[in-house]
Amino acid sequence: MGNYKAKSIFLIVIVLGLGFYLIKYEKEDYTKVFTLDEKDFVESTLGKDKDEVISLNKVEKVSIPFDGIGECCDFVDDENIVCTTRNSSDSFVDSKDNKINYFQINILNIKENKSKPLSPIHNKSQNFMISSPDKKKIFYSAGKDILDKSIYKVNDNENKSFIYSLKDQKAENIDYKTFLKWMPDSSGYIGVKDKLFFHDTNLNKNINILDEKKVKKLGNIFDICISKDCKNIFLQCYKWDEDFYSYIYHINLDKPNKVSFIFKGNIKKIDALDNENLIFTGKFNNEKALFIYNVPKRDINLLLDDEVIMFKLSNDRKNIAYVKMDKEGNKNLYAAKVYKNSISYNLMIYKNIYIKNNNLNWSEDNKKLVASFYEDKEDGENLMYIFYFK
Repeated sequence: MGNYKAKSIFLIVIVLGLGFYLIKYEKEDYTKVFTLDEKDFVESTLGKDKDEVISLNKVEKVSIPFDGIGECCDFVDDENIVCTTRNSSDSFVDSKDNKINYFQINILNIKENKSKPLSPIHNKSQNFMISSPDKKKIFYSAGKDILDKSIYKVNDNENKSFIYSLKDQKAENIDYKTFLKWMPDSSGYIGVKDKLFFHDTNLNKNINILDEKKVKKLGNIFDICISKDCKNIFLQCYKWDEDFYSYIYHINLDKPNKVSFIFKGNIKKIDALDNENLIFTGKFNNEKALFIYNVPKRDINLLLDDEVIMFKLSNDRKNIAYVKMDKEGNKNLYAAKVYKNSISYNLMIYKNIYIKNNNLNWSEDNKKLVASFYEDKEDGENLMYIFYFK
């Protein structure tokens, strides 16, 4: 009997003590957050989180040691950036009332903060350059040097395009206004001159993709993107009599001279996410957003339900940088991971910017992003930043 009473008293004490602890915790410590170490998670779950979440390691503002206004920029290696500069924010007018600006390509050493012209390149019309994915070559166009606007004459024969090797410091002349897009493996580029072709820079030869008759039916080729395996090409084309719509076509390079129509819409930019999926921004079905199109299934879904002004995929197609407009009309720069054909956990890395398409580029190792832009509008200070990701 004594043992029974003792056990009962002991049990009552335990129950009362536990109840008091729970009441105290609920009233006084209900906001406490417990942090678990990574070893407490299942390995597969942790791996998924790493694939989905993008993390910023550091941000570096690049001092621009040259006069003029920065335009395009891209990485050369860990220490150098290639960028173009414009002589003035104002254009002067030649004898035919064409606005003219001088452009020059520079190599900028980030650590030493020193800049030098790549070569005496001037450009009177196409104010851009495009680096190959491996960052070893540059496409650019050069126009005639204009020393006296009163004697200037238009002559397209004096306009030239080049492929410049950063290693050899030599430029290969290519047909003017033919370059469209580098191949993802940097083996060459897709171009158009009557025919759509692939130019192999290693063998220095053209391989035809579409004949002249089929190219004419496409209309005006505005943009092009290529899948990572270099086998699928997507063309963004405009019809001459339609101002707002662009038509998207697909070509499999294993079956050249055959083109398939996919869809049409008010589309700003396209890019190939992988061998089966195309992403694009613009207006589709009365929605302004970032979309994904699955080629085999022929269906379109939302990636981001926001007005995306522009975007840039990394070379491995696992990271994306994009500019979207908020409710107040501000254009903000974000970075995110692309995971299982979706975008999640986006990270705002700069607020209120004015940026152009060729001023946002990923490094070859996909861990750094360089951006050259203005704050709000193109009449302020030109800024350049490098964003380092983990």
